[in-house]
Amino acid sequence: MSDMRLIALSRTMAATIQNSDRLYHPSLFWENLNKIHDKNIIDHGFDNFKINANFHYFTFIPINFNDLFFRTQISLWPSHFDDTVAESVLERKDMFPTPYVAEIYRIYVSLLWGFTKHHDSLGLFEHMSEPLIGNPIRIKGKNSYISQDLCRSYREFHTIVTQGYAERSSNGRFIGELGSG
Repeated sequence: MSDMRLIALSRTMAATIQNSDRLYHPSLFWENLNKIHDKNIIDHGFDNFKINANFHYFTFIPINFNDLFFRTQISLWPSHFDDTVAESVLERKDMFPTPYVAEIYRIYVSLLWGFTKHHDSLGLFEHMSEPLIGNPIRIKGKNSYISQDLCRSYREFHTIVTQGYAERSSNGRFIGELGSG
């Protein structure tokens, strides 16, 4: 499917939503974010969607070892030590401002991956791999591609399923996510 076809579908979806009950309308925040995503697809193509879109949500790049999120993962590492940090390889270091920042990012995502895997009581996470569609930042782990985005999405899912919501969903209710995920 061409990039322009995707933009046309996105605009059709937006028009359909605007013609629906007000309850289903996105907030101004989401409307503006959708415009940004449309522009990114026009400027950079769908093949590079994740490289742009993920940074509008909760993917970020720590730039030094003093970053709070980085320090938090380092402090948690002894409780779930695994070899993800030693095994992971960042495939495109040239996407980062410096090799130093690229290495900090690789270590941070590897620590987050190990933490997520350690706290997965469902046993599903170890079988996951970041889909390569949309050109995400590629970090190759032992058996899969790992990403900050997949860790955060899985942790949200895990919390919903294990913290009492599973009872409700088994009664015929559904959990839906609004957003790029």
